Amino acid sequence: MTNTVQPLWEDLFDPFSDELIASPYVQYDRLRSAAPVHWSPPLRAWVLSRMEDVQVVLNDRNFVAVETSKIVAALASRAGRNYDG
Repeated sequence: MTNTVQPLWEDLFDPFSDELIASPYVQYDRLRSAAPVHWSPPLRAWVLSRMEDVQVVLNDRNFVAVETSKIVAALASRAGRNYDG
């Protein structure tokens, strides 16, 4: 018998899943209730799903935003997606 363990992020929030792209609200609701501040291994970033948390981070002078477009583009490419409008 083979026991396969799926990474938590795939169960909780897969940013490249067809289901998320087709209808994101179910996954967003699940993320907001289960882990509103969630570390996403594929994105290598924190995913915030509540407005209050987003406001706190954006108003924090210690917060550093990095250009994530290249990271997301590389991850999307590995997932077989192309989001270049």
